[in-house]
Amino acid sequence: MRKLLPILLLTALLILGIAGYMDRDLFSKNRDSDNDGIPDVLEETKYNTDPFKPNYLLYYALQKLPEEDAIRFKDVSYNESSKGLVDLLASLLTEKTSLDLDLALDLIVLDKTVNESERILFAESFLNPGSVEVSTSFLVGASYMTFWKMENYGNWALTQYHPILGQYRSNDPAIASNHIRQAREHGIRFFYLDFGWIRPGSRCDLAAQNGLLSSPNIHLINFFMFYFPDAVTGQDWSIGETALFSDFEYMATHYMSHPQYLRIEGRAVVVIVNLPDYWRAYGVSGTNELFLGLKEVMMEKYELDLFIIGGVWPDSSADFLETGPRVFDGVTVWGNLWDSLGNKAITSYDEYAERYVGIWKSWHKICEGEGISFVPLAKPGFNNTPYLRFGQELRVITRDVKRFQLLLGEARNLSSRPLNMVLIFTWNDFNEGTSIEPTIEYGFSYMEAVQLVFAQEEEYVEIQNP
Repeated sequence: MRKLLPILLLTALLILGIAGYMDRDLFSKNRDSDNDGIPDVLEETKYNTDPFKPNYLLYYALQKLPEEDAIRFKDVSYNESSKGLVDLLASLLTEKTSLDLDLALDLIVLDKTVNESERILFAESFLNPGSVEVSTSFLVGASYMTFWKMENYGNWALTQYHPILGQYRSNDPAIASNHIRQAREHGIRFFYLDFGWIRPGSRCDLAAQNGLLSSPNIHLINFFMFYFPDAVTGQDWSIGETALFSDFEYMATHYMSHPQYLRIEGRAVVVIVNLPDYWRAYGVSGTNELFLGLKEVMMEKYELDLFIIGGVWPDSSADFLETGPRVFDGVTVWGNLWDSLGNKAITSYDEYAERYVGIWKSWHKICEGEGISFVPLAKPGFNNTPYLRFGQELRVITRDVKRFQLLLGEARNLSSRPLNMVLIFTWNDFNEGTSIEPTIEYGFSYMEAVQLVFAQEEEYVEIQNP
């Protein structure tokens, strides 16, 4: 027995040593130096975070989300707003939403903090897709750009403002669906699409058809075409008047045949931008004859009766309305913006608004006398800073959402009855700073301005200075 005692003692010590080593190894694997719930070994080897700096939001996200989604919240501050954002994402992932949330979330957590306004903006953008639209008797619309991630000028690196939907692609019907919902909830009843400088079959053209027109809720909104003269009268690459007819035939089959194309008493609406360019090329009477011929061709070939709104400059003569047979059903003011504002680098929004209310009043009176409709077009601002690198001169109209609301009130006043149409330029040109789409910088403030002005009784109530 005495001989066995050393052996038994040695065996016991060996067992205790192994057990201690195992305990130390287990402790090492479970060590949580910062008490955030995540073992140090995972912070060091898997998540690449500091094991001595608490990552409470990451731990919270790991309990709610798949790991690949939770990891985006590492090193983000932990508060009620950031927890709420995690909860929102968890509910959306459960519903298997088709919206692309990645870029919007990455933008919000980029500065490693989440505030309540960001959480609310995210919630308003991605939740409640079936919200009731705002009812309004006014035809209010915004210019809808389709170049994002389609062309070089659709490069998000150029933008000054950041939509809460993130850096989206214009050909994504899910994004268009969200745009439609936002627009209808705030009183916007149609989008209008550029064409002319956008060519048939181009990426921007196809993005409009595959994105906006393919949206699952396109039935909730109307659209029409905003036709630029580049292909007809442009100096660099114009095709001539044949381009006008071929472009309209393309639009007839690819756009105007769509059930949501905007019609006024059965007539397909189109804006002809920059009429002065046509006058220089064909003369006033020649331009009227050109568009009269276009209307006849569209009726004969496609049974499309066009409702044409002519885009004039602020200082244009109204002679074109008195020359020959009636061609134009309405007028809007477009083009020659900087000459009308004195060619200054920076113009305050007050100056722009005051100048254009005067211009609108003059054209409203002319259109009333001619028995046609006047359609005001308002911009929420302008800033071409991103294009200075390409040789453009600085041109800025400062932003002022309260003054924009007042200007929309004037536009409502001066839009001809019974058409009641007002154009806003633009929904989403972030490069030139003319957008009203909700952004991180401005939230829904521009959308709410539209809603406040137009979602009222039909009889106009004067807008008071907010």
